[in-house]
Amino acid sequence: SKKAKKTFTNKQMVPRCALLLLLCTYIYTVQGVYFLMENNQVQCFQYDVYEEKPSQVKYANIDYRSTIDNPKVSIKVSLPDNTTLLEVECGIKGNIAWPYSVTGPHQVCVHMQGDSNQKYRFGLTFAVPEIATVSSRAVSTEHLAAISVELKKLTVRLNA
Repeated sequence: SKKAKKTFTNKQMVPRCALLLLLCTYIYTVQGVYFLMENNQVQCFQYDVYEEKPSQVKYANIDYRSTIDNPKVSIKVSLPDNTTLLEVECGIKGNIAWPYSVTGPHQVCVHMQGDSNQKYRFGLTFAVPEIATVSSRAVSTEHLAAISVELKKLTVRLNA
């Protein structure tokens, strides 16, 4: 007995393709980026800002070693018109936050500068801090970073 081969018509395929495309679009929301970087290398990606909320990036220099000469790492955030919004030198782990200024595609670049030929792993994750009743246009980057640190301290105290 031969099994009948099932064929799909165009009317059946269109809804399935649309559903698959919608599902792939929903699943492909970037929550973090990890780079394997060499010294004197720059890695950039686009981060889309669509809401009038401050943005926050948590970073980790995964291969940081206290016993060796680690490279300097900096993160630069540029507005859609390529104006530099923020440039920060990074440590082992930390947060970088910036206030809402313009919606659209922001460019985030990680620059690693050093003398070693070793490769380093560097990770970034994204979050939108919930800051109620504070105008994000009036809040400076330093204030957002300080607020984030205080919120983490409170969370640790509450969970202890």
